[in-house]
Amino acid sequence: MSVMVARVRQTIAALHAEGKLSVAGAWKQAAVFDRRQLADLVQGLTNDPQIFYERGAIVIKEGAMGARMYAVLEGRVAVSIGGSMVERIGPGGVFGEASLVDQSTRLASVQAETECALQPVGRAAFLELVKVSPLFAERMLSALAGRLRLLTARLV
Repeated sequence: MSVMVARVRQTIAALHAEGKLSVAGAWKQAAVFDRRQLADLVQGLTNDPQIFYERGAIVIKEGAMGARMYAVLEGRVAVSIGGSMVERIGPGGVFGEASLVDQSTRLASVQAETECALQPVGRAAFLELVKVSPLFAERMLSALAGRLRLLTARLV
């Protein structure tokens, strides 16, 4: 996963340098999990309760250090890089995992587009989920690969 995260970071830097980061319509991410799967996976592995955000609230800021990833349980968030919206994530989608993989700064800012409920997952729980759940590991790799494919396509 760390190789994919490094490639995502490099591709974002290249897109930013070429002025190709801005998109007419935001990229869309398919749900990574359904709500029940996610609840089953994180049950007992995280002490973090769900977090609720009002519309317009900033969830994470680009460049900040990340200690958690988030799964969207209800509502929708908008992801932006360098001030350009690049993705909308709804129920079952995840964000913030890259900072858990490489323990680096956030790639993007995320703002609540609607009232939303998020399930935070800390690094220890994330690593445990990767170890014990092939489903979780596969879905996280698929989500990263999808983002990398979309970003790489913009470079061409």
